Amino acid sequence: ILNVSINYVLSWIFYTGFGFSSFLILFFLITDVFKLLIKLFQKIVQNSEKSMESQDNQISRRDFFKLSTEKVVFSTAFLASGIAVYEARKLSEVESVSVFLKNLPPAWENTKIVQVSDIHIGNTILKGFLESIVEKVNSLNPDIVTITGDMVDGSVQQLRNHTNPLQNLSSTYGTY
Repeated sequence: ILNVSINYVLSWIFYTGFGFSSFLILFFLITDVFKLLIKLFQKIVQNSEKSMESQDNQISRRDFFKLSTEKVVFSTAFLASGIAVYEARKLSEVESVSVFLKNLPPAWENTKIVQVSDIHIGNTILKGFLESIVEKVNSLNPDIVTITGDMVDGSVQQLRNHTNPLQNLSSTYGTY
């Protein structure tokens, strides 16, 4: 069995690499469609005009465009991967929503319900991140806490210790 720290590092490397590869494929696909449209446009223009420019000792427009787009696509995929990692690791913003129900009993008016969803505790999101979420939820002083969506990405045996902070959720009427 792998050590948790090795598993953590390898997970970050492989998940980030997979995300980066996905962005590369997407951006190259978009670039290829763009190149096809440019090529079609050039054919139309070429048929209506004759080029009078000399291309001696110069890099062709085609080669320049090819080199440039490959570098732009690679850089964009790298940037998008970095943004995705940053977004995945930051604590979500609290979104406040007021719900008005016609026949709600007066005792339930102004009840504060906090929903926590899709945390995905696993190889890259561990106990410390969940502790931050629990702290943020508790600071809202909820009447009820609901946990929905995918909570873990892995086995109970592997993630048991990482889910312990959920025991510290505090609310007036309970956590569900």
